[in-house]
Amino acid sequence: ALYPTSDEPIAIAMTMASTMNPPPLSAVGIQPNDEDVSSTTSTSSSCFCPPFPSDEALDAYLASIAPPRELVCPITQELLRDPVVAEDGHTYERNSLVTWFGMGRNRSPVTNSLIENTSMEGLVTNLAV
Repeated sequence: ALYPTSDEPIAIAMTMASTMNPPPLSAVGIQPNDEDVSSTTSTSSSCFCPPFPSDEALDAYLASIAPPRELVCPITQELLRDPVVAEDGHTYERNSLVTWFGMGRNRSPVTNSLIENTSMEGLVTNLAV
């Protein structure tokens, strides 16, 4: 079945969400006011997330919780788990780069420069990451 047949998965997800602690908004200069607190406590006392006062505040908050770009694979946009350095000098997730080369591509995903050695032996584990 594509859809849950009971409310059990939904109840489990709601329980998990209610026990999660969001990062503090005060880290980027957002302080709740009394109106925000009173409006949220009447509906849910376990979760407080006021709207952001401006786009700049939202951007600052997202930047404060985002991982450094050096730890994200340029192909998958996911955190690196098995980082390797290719001939172009950039770091990628090993499986993603092997798949990239396996599709017959011989150019860098970042710089579009020609990569002559597209074999597994040409990949060096990035121990610094």
